[in-house]
Amino acid sequence: SRLVVIGNAFKKSRKEFFPRLKVNVGPALRYQHLLKKQNFESNKQILIVLNGISLKDNIKLLNWIAAATNNFKKIKIYVKEHLILKIKNTTKKKFGTKFEFTNKKFSTIIKKSSIVVSNGPTSATVESLVYNSRIIVPVFDPADSLIFKNLKIKKKNVHFVFNLTQLKNKINHLVKQKLNKHNKIDLTLAKYFFSKINDETMKYFI
Repeated sequence: SRLVVIGNAFKKSRKEFFPRLKVNVGPALRYQHLLKKQNFESNKQILIVLNGISLKDNIKLLNWIAAATNNFKKIKIYVKEHLILKIKNTTKKKFGTKFEFTNKKFSTIIKKSSIVVSNGPTSATVESLVYNSRIIVPVFDPADSLIFKNLKIKKKNVHFVFNLTQLKNKINHLVKQKLNKHNKIDLTLAKYFFSKINDETMKYFI
């Protein structure tokens, strides 16, 4: 058996339960844009990334953030839904103008977001690290933190919270931090997560 992953970062975790499995690195087709130098300006806004697994957890996450940011006046909060798990408009209306649900490309909205909140396994959390965003992970399930277990990343950029009080405190702490508006792609991290399209990575498909 052979498994092809999109970057060196994911080889170890894929062999965790089957050490003899052959794991090779293929091209990260969707993420080639992250392998180029990019400079951009970040703002103090929060991006909520919803997962494609549990609608119940997604709504719980929105309720938590609504409560945690109740006193925020100038901070914009955007919500990026998962393509396969949309929230009903009637549910969205319950949050009033608290959130702005957006259909913009993730690569567009993440550049302006200094704080990202997401739970559950989603590639958006990995992509956010490459954009140098601070990530808050509310742990609703023990598996929510496992995505970062075997990754060689700056642990200071990922913050786990286990209840509403911790979430509120962490958001307040990060919002008060001095923001470096002039930001750039972390190319070293990008190359660790995502591989280029070349003869070496494409050979498994030819």
